[in-house]
Amino acid sequence: MNANRPALLAAVLIGALLFSGCVHLPASRFNRATPAPLPAWATNSLAGSGTLAFKTHEKELEARRGCTIKQVELAVESNPAGSPTVLEYYQLTRGTNPVILLLPVSGGGYQIERFFARYFARHGFAVLIVHRAKIARELNEIATINDWMKQRMVDLRQVIDWVETRPELDAGRIGVFGISMGGIQGTILTAVDERVRAAVLGLAGEDLPYILTHSTEKGIVRRREAYLRERQLPLERVEEELRQTVVWDPKTLAPCIDPQRALLVLGVCDTTVPFKKGWALRKSIGRPETILLPTGHYTALLCIPYIERRGRKFFQARFDTERQDGLPRPTLASPKAKAR
Repeated sequence: MNANRPALLAAVLIGALLFSGCVHLPASRFNRATPAPLPAWATNSLAGSGTLAFKTHEKELEARRGCTIKQVELAVESNPAGSPTVLEYYQLTRGTNPVILLLPVSGGGYQIERFFARYFARHGFAVLIVHRAKIARELNEIATINDWMKQRMVDLRQVIDWVETRPELDAGRIGVFGISMGGIQGTILTAVDERVRAAVLGLAGEDLPYILTHSTEKGIVRRREAYLRERQLPLERVEEELRQTVVWDPKTLAPCIDPQRALLVLGVCDTTVPFKKGWALRKSIGRPETILLPTGHYTALLCIPYIERRGRKFFQARFDTERQDGLPRPTLASPKAKAR
């Protein structure tokens, strides 16, 4: 009976979704009291990632009512050879505002991200769309995946360093909003940097070796098949190689997240980031508040208005709660940065 329990639960959830649409699951009353400590290897890896000075270049792209959209190129002065991090900054024209780091999906022209950015800006949040960094061909260069994810965390933490230099941004109210690959990255960032006070993680999952070897996303499938043909390896061997290499994975770091600070959005028919790995991520975080959509990965676009509304309310509630609690500043934050 116990062996069939997950399948039975899945059947009940899918049936409920089909008949009633989206399902909202509140945070479990039985989740853990405190998050797990960050592993020493992660702390040590990021210990030198803080920076003391940035070189920035800002260019105004568009002026809207109550908001100016800028492109910001953020370079670390101590690493002049490194590629700058490009931000699309929705700067509000009044007050000191909470800020959302919006982490993009793995490809495309940022149209989806701009839908969400405009919505959050209209409701009083400054927004930073952090443009994606180039990734080596995921399965053609297996050894680079782990290093790429680590570097992405370094870059994102430096964006938070930069936020702390901006008087118009409230560094005590920083949120992360990520969908798909952005949700995976957002999970890891929320785990490793306690300056992230709230996170909305959409269509994400844990266990990158499994996701990369079982995803139905066309680009991943194409590269995966080419890799298997070139190396004459079975799929199981590729997954094993990834497991020996990848440690920067939500599966490893999600237990370090306070479940009260996360809202998870999953599509029960998702095969791009398989739903069972999203459900496993929910368990690893500690059963946070969760929204289940009656969709797959791409058909979740039909639910954008609902996700926007739920995400906004979650951010507002978390930021209000943390203001009232008067929580101390995190200890893992990078050294105070300076912008030029």
